[in-house]
Amino acid sequence: MTKKLLNRRTSKGTKQIFDLRKLYLSEIVPTSKYNNFFDSSIARFYGKVDLEANIVYPSEKFLVTLPNPNKKAAQTYYALNFVAKAFSDFREYYIKGINTGVVKQTPDALETIEPIKGWQSMHQLYASNIDALYSVLINSYLQRPRTATGLENSYPKDFDHFMKSINHLLKSRGGAIKLSRSSFILSTQCPISTTGLAIEIGPSIGYTNDKKKTQSFYQNANFDFYMAALCKFGFMADVDYPGRIVADLGSPAMQNYMEEFGLIIDDLFETCYYKAGEYDYDLIRIYLSQFYNSYVTDYPTISIVKKSGAISSNKYSIQPSDFRTSNQPIPIPVLKTTCEKSTREVIQRQKLSEYDKETKYTDSYWLTTYVQMLNYELKNPLEHHNLNKVVKNSQDLKKNVDIESAKSYIDGVFKMFRYPASIVSHKSTSNVQQSATTTETTTSTATTTSGGSSGGY
Repeated sequence: MTKKLLNRRTSKGTKQIFDLRKLYLSEIVPTSKYNNFFDSSIARFYGKVDLEANIVYPSEKFLVTLPNPNKKAAQTYYALNFVAKAFSDFREYYIKGINTGVVKQTPDALETIEPIKGWQSMHQLYASNIDALYSVLINSYLQRPRTATGLENSYPKDFDHFMKSINHLLKSRGGAIKLSRSSFILSTQCPISTTGLAIEIGPSIGYTNDKKKTQSFYQNANFDFYMAALCKFGFMADVDYPGRIVADLGSPAMQNYMEEFGLIIDDLFETCYYKAGEYDYDLIRIYLSQFYNSYVTDYPTISIVKKSGAISSNKYSIQPSDFRTSNQPIPIPVLKTTCEKSTREVIQRQKLSEYDKETKYTDSYWLTTYVQMLNYELKNPLEHHNLNKVVKNSQDLKKNVDIESAKSYIDGVFKMFRYPASIVSHKSTSNVQQSATTTETTTSTATTTSGGSSGGY
């Protein structure tokens, strides 16, 4: 079966790629032999969601550099402090294996352990996402009128018109647009490298090159030692790319490294991570305002037709009579064409001012928008009635308590729609596949206690 995979041609159609993927995972990857594989298809949100189902990202102050003796590369790689310490010890252990002859010389991978990738900044990726989103909204939608998207939604003349157009687009396509940072973190655009828990080792092999991965890792004479060494120091190997290793937060070995830095699994996320949901409201408010003001800068005026030109024809015209006996005008058959000019009005778009934000577009306005945007991003799980109910409840909380309570309530409502039952608990054992049941219970508890009325909103 391995020979069958390795002899496949590189040019493949969609079905063939799918079939090869299935073959690769079922026949090539020895999942039954090792209990420290990481499967991202099961643990999609690993390191991105805390024990209470809050979306999180690491604080950069807990990042430290990874050992990298390759001075020529001039690269510095980072991971969370306890992960970096575990990796350093794992690497030293592996070098001892090389020096004692346990690790064999091979032409592919696993001859040595050197990092080629570590932590990746979520902030930079999110900023790129926002830039791309602005470009799409403006250049492919607002400035490109099409019947399919509604001609009336093009060329908005003011902020209200702008927001109406954005709402129209997001209502139908919001699932593909990640405006909030929480939705972006959970998307495929935000890789596991942003968690500070993953490290990639050399050499660099294409993620989708199954033939090369099989030859370099699974058929490698050092693979057994590699997997055993990873397990000894609390790491898992990514089943899709064994050169990517992931800290197993549920393993005793990795938890020992946490303790060296005064951490335990129960307070890891509270200490080393930020909750993304605490900033989503402000980011949505800021970015939508900035989108509009940037739009005004890029397109400061709009020309509107006030009265369309027209051509009118009269078949008869009243002319004086030629009869001497009568002074009365009579209709004479004459074709007379009249051209009416179109009149246009040029409107100067106005940016949102601080006065506008303080008087018209206040928290009451943005709470409604925030609820709508989260609903759009999650493909409209709340129908109109329940959506309005969430808006009303949040407005009441803002009025009677404070804005923070309103934001927390909204975050709790939408939390239950974000996670499938297969989300992985970080308290699981090292075999990721066995932990789905634990997580389902954890997630259910977290979302049930999110708060709200007896109707769930």
